[in-house]
Amino acid sequence: DVRAASDGSGRYAHFQRGSIYWSSTTGARVLTGAVRTTWTQRGSERGLGYPTMDVRATPDRVGRYAHFQRGSIYWTPSTGARLVSGAVRDRWAASGWERGLGYPTTDVRPTPDGVGRYAHFQRGSVYWTPATGARRIDGPIKNAWARSGWERGRLGYPTGEARRVAGGTRQDFQRGFIVLSASTGRTTVTVR
Repeated sequence: DVRAASDGSGRYAHFQRGSIYWSSTTGARVLTGAVRTTWTQRGSERGLGYPTMDVRATPDRVGRYAHFQRGSIYWTPSTGARLVSGAVRDRWAASGWERGLGYPTTDVRPTPDGVGRYAHFQRGSVYWTPATGARRIDGPIKNAWARSGWERGRLGYPTGEARRVAGGTRQDFQRGFIVLSASTGRTTVTVR
């Protein structure tokens, strides 16, 4: 039967191959597969809020996704279903969603030092703190930052995006920068 949702503001019904959830602000939305399962595991409407769209195929047809009031869930056979939200999700979106950094390979998580949040994607990562904002980091610069100890290392968090400079690419961090040489492909870490 159609039932009241646990938060008391919506309604839902389960079917053999999915569910329909309704709220007065989002309308009726179809949830299926791993996206529905992950949403349920993350607290349903009390966690991510109500779905703002039906589960759909991604533009590249590799995966499935749905947006919710407080985040999104993306699924592919190779990455599983991953929750992306907040400033990390916004930066991923600005980078071109799955066509930019690829699909998420982790949920958005707190950083080990407890200061920020991050998610890893197939072709890079996004790190966020209140002081630095959300920053994309990828390729050899990300690898050099990882070798230096991530955010707990000598450099701290990224404070800007990678940008071209004479002879290569540079990305700034709280306590230094990394330069990727265009001619050698090597990275140089400079700590201030």
